[in-house]
Amino acid sequence: MSLPKSLLTQEEVAFHFGVTVRTIQRWRSDDIGPAYLQYPGKVMYLKEDVEAYEREFIRVTPRQTPHEKRMGVCA
Repeated sequence: MSLPKSLLTQEEVAFHFGVTVRTIQRWRSDDIGPAYLQYPGKVMYLKEDVEAYEREFIRVTPRQTPHEKRMGVCA
């Protein structure tokens, strides 16, 4: 039986974030990381929850003015 495309295993979530499965497990025990579903003997993640968690970390840096760029000033 294959999983619906909207469900991810903890292994898939670990791969997505470039961390180990142990890190994903630690995130759950520390109450951080994406929301998850706890089935008997299985932990699953909704793809949209993983994407929503990831969006929380998007940071936008302000653009440098042309003068700052010429002068080598970092934003």
